[in-house]
Amino acid sequence: MGQIWGRARPFIEHHFGLFLVGAFVIGLFVPWVENTPKTAMPCILALIIFISCAKIKVADFKEFRARDVAGIVVVRFLFFPFIMYELGSAFVPEYRYALLMLGLLPCGATLTAVMGIVGGSAALGLSATTLTSMLTPFSIPLAFSLVSDMGVEVDLWGMFRTLAFMIFLPVGLYFGVFRKFEKPKLVMRENASALSCLLICCGIIIVVSYQQDMFFNDPALVAKTMIIGVIAYAVFYILGWFFFRRGDFTKKLSYALMSGNNNINLGISLAVLFMPAFESAVMIIWELNWILGLTAFQIFLRWRRRKNQAA
Repeated sequence: MGQIWGRARPFIEHHFGLFLVGAFVIGLFVPWVENTPKTAMPCILALIIFISCAKIKVADFKEFRARDVAGIVVVRFLFFPFIMYELGSAFVPEYRYALLMLGLLPCGATLTAVMGIVGGSAALGLSATTLTSMLTPFSIPLAFSLVSDMGVEVDLWGMFRTLAFMIFLPVGLYFGVFRKFEKPKLVMRENASALSCLLICCGIIIVVSYQQDMFFNDPALVAKTMIIGVIAYAVFYILGWFFFRRGDFTKKLSYALMSGNNNINLGISLAVLFMPAFESAVMIIWELNWILGLTAFQIFLRWRRRKNQAA
């Protein structure tokens, strides 16, 4: 069994996009999964964050670069979401709250691991994930409370508690307790990336199953939502890529990933628990945009590297 997992682990890590697409397809067709309690998603996300902590060594915090990522955190994760909300209100008003939520979501919990896979800066990834994750329990409830024409009722205190459970609790448990047990810590560190990918796949299967009927009964809504998602994620990646116009290749791809590789599963969990059915459906569809966006960005990076080598 150990040998099989040893061979499967690197395959999972280097083909995670394929696994994510497969999970989306499974969620569309497998019956009974939609009966999974909605509280399962916060638990899965908390476990992903807990496992992802194993990839972080205390020494890594010596490379913490808050000043290097503070600019993009303020622009991309605090200021830009309100631009998305205003643009949504003007052109696609029914999507404005989903767009606000999408813009506020922090960097993905596995961003540091993804940085390592595609050749980005792990230190920048760790810094951005730490800052945005710590801000999220405050920024998301505050942003929704500041929207003057609230068209959806949101339990802001419940949202804060859920965010704290998914972010603060697993981080505190890992660094306060689990990190002291050397052997389990090393085993989890070695397997963290693959386990995180599989847990993300489980989350995708569950949340897609909640909206199986919509994908088959309302293809026009799915298509429209996908188009809006394509535009949103394209803007995210472009904004990160050109944040520093004179940055080197590694910095550009790192900032692009910070901006585009957000924690969409966190947004889905919050939408499923605290927002109307339309917003949760939209966030679930955008999970596919997240998968396709990350895959497209990897293809772009391979093309860019071949172009540089040819030159």
